[in-house]
Amino acid sequence: MILTRRQVEEGEKVPWGYGFAWRDFSTKCWFAYPIPFNVLFREFRRLWHWIIGGDKSSAIDRAELRGYHRACSEHGLSPRLEVIQLKNKEELG
Repeated sequence: MILTRRQVEEGEKVPWGYGFAWRDFSTKCWFAYPIPFNVLFREFRRLWHWIIGGDKSSAIDRAELRGYHRACSEHGLSPRLEVIQLKNKEELG
């Protein structure tokens, strides 16, 4: 199998056998690689950005984290408690 990167435009269907690796916000598209290589390339890209940018997170990561904590606080949950409650719901059915 040849590893080829596919650029998937927003709203376009992902080719069969491919999985998303990352999103490019400047072009509003996703990059996909054959499964399971998409996970490998995603982690290599995260490592590369971590090496270049140091330990600081991106503005998008910080915004996602703020939104997650805001949603937890609106529902009266702590982020760790929410995970425990979700596990209990799955166990109880």
